[in-house]
Amino acid sequence: IGDPDISFKEDPVRMLRAVKFSVLLGLDIEKKTKLAIKKNRLEIEKSSSARLLEEYNKMFRTWKTSQIFQGLAENHLFEVLFKDVVDRLKKSDPEWREHFLDTPLGKRLNITDKLLAAREEMTPAIFYALIFYDLVSDVLHSDQGHLAHNIKEALMPAFERMGIPKREQENLMKVFISQPRFLVTDDERERQNTFFKKKDYFYDAFMVYKIVSIAENNDAAVQSAFFWEISLRQRPKADSHQFGQQQGNKKEKRRPPRKKQRGRCPHPNREAKDGNEELNASDVEGNSEQNLEPKAKEDRPHKRYEGRDRDQNRPPRPPREPRPPKDNEGKEEE
Repeated sequence: IGDPDISFKEDPVRMLRAVKFSVLLGLDIEKKTKLAIKKNRLEIEKSSSARLLEEYNKMFRTWKTSQIFQGLAENHLFEVLFKDVVDRLKKSDPEWREHFLDTPLGKRLNITDKLLAAREEMTPAIFYALIFYDLVSDVLHSDQGHLAHNIKEALMPAFERMGIPKREQENLMKVFISQPRFLVTDDERERQNTFFKKKDYFYDAFMVYKIVSIAENNDAAVQSAFFWEISLRQRPKADSHQFGQQQGNKKEKRRPPRKKQRGRCPHPNREAKDGNEELNASDVEGNSEQNLEPKAKEDRPHKRYEGRDRDQNRPPRPPREPRPPKDNEGKEEE
């Protein structure tokens, strides 16, 4: 609406939305608007990082992230938004802008869109890890230095430029550090593998490993990903076959002793004559089904009301005699 130069300078995020909606709706961007986007592409650096991250998250939910990023590359916006990633792409392919979907990043995003279409759940952390993967790929395949330190050095410039929150930075760091762990598929380490699966970042790390292995056509990595996805998830527990059997290792829970309640009279049929002696045969014979019926509420003795019954049998108190007047009261009347 109106002059695109003025519109994009007022709100540079409109350039992202123009590319996004042109892909989603299957429309072509007007030539004048394209020239305005190319002319004002550096204005997008003035936008707040929170707004840009929010716009990225909306793109990730469209199932067409790879096509939208291709549109950003064709309109010269991708190199401004992800400068560190583009520098790595230029080294491998100087003409990456013309065939973005054939680059390693384009392949990874395309596979992610297909998994989303197959009803797989994808978090924003997975998309950011796939975008930044080229920055740490050399570190992951190198044995020199400390892995966590080298990954942090490779990612911190991009994190600071994009304004990614610290909490998300730590999560992405854990995702990349745990990538070599998926190569270990020994059944003898089942306990360690189960413990690793309980980590809060396991799903994001596993999906990144799976997508990268498929994009690189690495058969060994695909087989290990299949192990983590199928073998361990469908393996039953050790005690699941003992259905209906008592387990000897488990300790039986004993019921705590019942507390004695105050003021409640014991059942008359359970009370022995001399306290510790057993009931006689005559007492058992006399206790028929009719005698076992509970007494009425009025006939039951209760310790709480024994004192009240004793007070009712006492004679009434005599009335009090009137108190004689004091000397001062009589003088005042006179």
